[in-house]
Amino acid sequence: MKKLILVLGLSMTLSMPVMASKNEIKITINGIEQTLTNKPKSINGTTYLPLRELGDLLNLKTEYLKERNSVSVVSETQSLDISLSGQDSVALIENGKTYLPLRFISENLGYGIIYDNGTILITTEPTEGNTPDVPNTNGQLDVSNMNPSDPNNAHNLNAFKDGRSLSVLPKAQWSQVKKPEGASDRSWNNCSKVYSNGVIMATGKLSDMPKDINKVYEGKEDFEHSLTTVPKISVNSKGVLVSSRGGAPTMILFKDGTTVQVDNGADASMGRDENGNYKPGKGVDDIACVVVADTQARAAYVFQVTGE
Repeated sequence: MKKLILVLGLSMTLSMPVMASKNEIKITINGIEQTLTNKPKSINGTTYLPLRELGDLLNLKTEYLKERNSVSVVSETQSLDISLSGQDSVALIENGKTYLPLRFISENLGYGIIYDNGTILITTEPTEGNTPDVPNTNGQLDVSNMNPSDPNNAHNLNAFKDGRSLSVLPKAQWSQVKKPEGASDRSWNNCSKVYSNGVIMATGKLSDMPKDINKVYEGKEDFEHSLTTVPKISVNSKGVLVSSRGGAPTMILFKDGTTVQVDNGADASMGRDENGNYKPGKGVDDIACVVVADTQARAAYVFQVTGE
């Protein structure tokens, strides 16, 4: 059984077709129509299913984890830990009941689910999904396919922001990720060799960068006191990049092919070319991507910056 520990964000609440009528949403499982006490909900084009009742029908093991304010969901092929806290929770809580987005259930618990004219058709034959050969890297998160291995999966952006360790997250191979425009082949290839165990790719603002990366001991993340500080990258009053010193190896790859490693205190605006020459004064628009290393996992976060 695969073990996935996910802290999932609202950006994962994928849109299902907006219903044209107010008829009840019907559910069939392996061809048999089911009746739920807590009916499915359609909110802003997203369809939600009641977790506890669905779990009983699909033989899922669900358990509320009070200390983490999360719910554990275990199927034959997957094990998920879903946060119920704050604005970044994917779950819908209504009258004390927990609901999850339909397509999230399909993509993360391995069931075949089709929405057809007001009826949800569920098959319990486990599916693994398909990781795209070249994920979408056009500057937007690709939320059309929520396979956890997709490095543009929206949950990976939230994992990145939350400082999750890549030791316990699904990762894509570097060969599956399109090199950001402008990043030099040499720098990109070096990153792929040094952090060869995989990569998560996300897109967002500099403010989405994590403050820390959690370390892992005995296969578990230590959220209390085992962290590696990530250098803070920001913009000064002149629109020029600045950075702080940090413990997590962090490299900025610029669109002109230059790079700078900022965890050692280097000026974030001073990109250095392959001959060692610096070109100062760079801003947000000059960034191709930021690579943050998770040395525990020998893997990396690749972050495409869209603004401050």
